[in-house]
Amino acid sequence: MKNIIFILFLVSFTAFSQKVVENDSLLLWQSGRPLKWEDFKGPQLNHYGNVLAETHGEIKTVSCIWSNENIPIFEVAVFLDKNNSWTITDDLESLEHEQVHFNIFELFARKIRMKFSDLNKRKIKSVSVYRDTFDEYLEMNRKLQEEYEVDVLVNQDKQLEWKSKVAKELEELKEYEYIPEE
Repeated sequence: MKNIIFILFLVSFTAFSQKVVENDSLLLWQSGRPLKWEDFKGPQLNHYGNVLAETHGEIKTVSCIWSNENIPIFEVAVFLDKNNSWTITDDLESLEHEQVHFNIFELFARKIRMKFSDLNKRKIKSVSVYRDTFDEYLEMNRKLQEEYEVDVLVNQDKQLEWKSKVAKELEELKEYEYIPEE
């Protein structure tokens, strides 16, 4: 029974197994490929207040291989869900705002990759440890996304601060950038 639960977890944790850079519904976060308004294909879902667009990012495991020592090695990537991301504007400031949201997703993916690398070095075999780590960082990502949204609300100076702060943190974690194999 324990093996069946483990297999079910592994299937759900690594449900996204093909290497996608871009297709009709997904766009991989890449440093040289900023968002474009054409990427926002979803219907307007939650128009309230001054919300002009929403970015639906996803941090996913894209593959898992097992080392010779039976240690799981996960690849983690960030995608824009084009069909659930929407906009009712085409102004540059709003696009830059949405790009920072997407960059925050990548920031937490890099933190996950860094932590997974540490777990691999420590030869941690328990997939549940990786899952718990993944879930913990997803929650931190959610909280920072909310903090960003509230902090920059109609405040261009704060927007520029956040853009710079997130870019700096991405640079500090550059070695953990996901670059898919060709």
